Formats: sequence, structure tokens, C-alpha cells
Amino acid sequence: MGIKIISEYKDPHFRQGSPAEHKLSVLLRPDGLCFHVTDAAHSTSFAWKELAGDTANELLAAAGREPLLSGTAYSSAILATCGPAALAPARLFDPSHAADYWLSLSDLPAGYSVQADAIPVLDAYVVYPLDGQSVQALPGARNIHLATAWLSGIYRHALRETGPAIYAHTSGKQLMLAAFDGRALRFFNTFTFQTAQDFLYFVLLALDQAQFALEQTLLFVSGKMTSDSEIHLLLQRYFVDMQFLAPAAAAPYPAGLPDDRRHWYFDLACIGSL
Repeated sequence: MGIKIISEYKDPHFRQGSPAEHKLSVLLRPDGLCFHVTDAAHSTSFAWKELAGDTANELLAAAGREPLLSGTAYSSAILATCGPAALAPARLFDPSHAADYWLSLSDLPAGYSVQADAIPVLDAYVVYPLDGQSVQALPGARNIHLATAWLSGIYRHALRETGPAIYAHTSGKQLMLAAFDGRALRFFNTFTFQTAQDFLYFVLLALDQAQFALEQTLLFVSGKMTSDSEIHLLLQRYFVDMQFLAPAAAAPYPAGLPDDRRHWYFDLACIGSL
């Protein structure tokens, strides 16, 4: 297939200026790559592009050749990747033994190392395997897992003060789930799904693990989903209160998006707000 541009936008007044002026967020999803250039305060969207490609390496190479990204320094640059991850309480976790912790949970693929991202607001670490190709993709960029940005974004911009809520984010066929009771995290995990029934099963699993009552729990969904999709229609049969998640406080979202597509890029907005 090669590299295909899915969508893009550039402010006609945008000019590449000094490193202090711009912030770069890059997200490598299972179904593509997108990047977002904002001002350093993360209040204005200047440029963004979404690409699709056959492999992660192909997409990362394309990002390296992107004129807006290559050879340019930014006040802040973050590359977020998706995939399996685990959450560890900070009080019980030693980052210097991250590899040992991961190997106690799962095998480590060849060419991968183990990384741990701190989430201060949750007093926890996200632990995950990181491909060596990702580390070298954007020199000078900070590498994180999407869960780090997503959980931080939920906590800062989307949490209810009281009551149970499930948060579900989809990237391709990957699903992240978190259950919060007010501001207390009760469950987190990542899954791979194939069907709408799989998606529902994992959401109900999170509900069960968090010990939430279905009729009292709100469901917030982000990622590329529409209200007429099979998954959304199935979830609506179970959850009385279900909403797409795109809180204004996480702004800016990529400029030029219709309001009913902002939840597609809540993950990208969360990366920029770190």
C-alpha cells in the first residue's frame, strides 16, 4: 500500500519558527501515524497530519522525512506508541527493575526493551515493551506509551468528582480500559479485540473487576468510532449513559475537525497536554 495521507491541515499563517514557539505530539497507532504541531502553551493548533502505512517502521520512516518534523527542534517533542502495558503502584515499583517486572507478566519480543513512565497524578508507573525502532525514530523526542498520556488526560480533564465510570479508548483493534470511582482508579488493562462482541466483553470485564453496578456506571468512549457503528450500537444496549469523550479542557484538538470527530483525537490532545 505504501504511505497514504488520510487527512491533514496547516494553518495558512503557520511558519516554522524558533524551538521555543512550537510543541510536537506524534502518535504511532496500530492503524497509522498522526502528528500535531501546537504552540508551546498547547492552546493553538497549527498543523497536523494523519498517515496510513503497511508497517510501523514504514510510518516512522515517513515521519522522519516529513518536512514539518525533520531537522526541526521543538520546545517539547513526544512520540507515543500503543500496545500492551501494565500499571504498577509507585510505592511497590522500582524503575531500575522494570524489565524484571515485565518478564514476570509476559515475554519480551526480540529487539524490544522495557520502559516505565511515571504518572504522578495516579502515583503509578506504566510499564511496557518498547521497540528499538521507535526509540530512534525522532531523535530528541521523549518516548512514552499512549496509556501514560491517556490516563493523565482522563485524570486532569475528564474525571467525575463522584460515582463510577468506565473509560474505553480504541486504536485500530487495540483497546485500553480504565475504571474510576470518582478520582480513584479501580482497573486498567489493554486488550486486542476482533469483533463488537469482544469489545463488549472486555468493557463488561472492566465493570466486573471494578465491582461497579451496570445501571449506575457511565461509559465514556474515545477513538475512531461513530454513533452508527456496530460496537456503539451494541454498547448502547447495555449502558444507559454512554458518551463520546472529547473534553474541551484537553484542547486544542486538531484544527478543522468537525465537533463530532474530536473524540477520534482525544489521545493526540492528551499527548500534547503532558
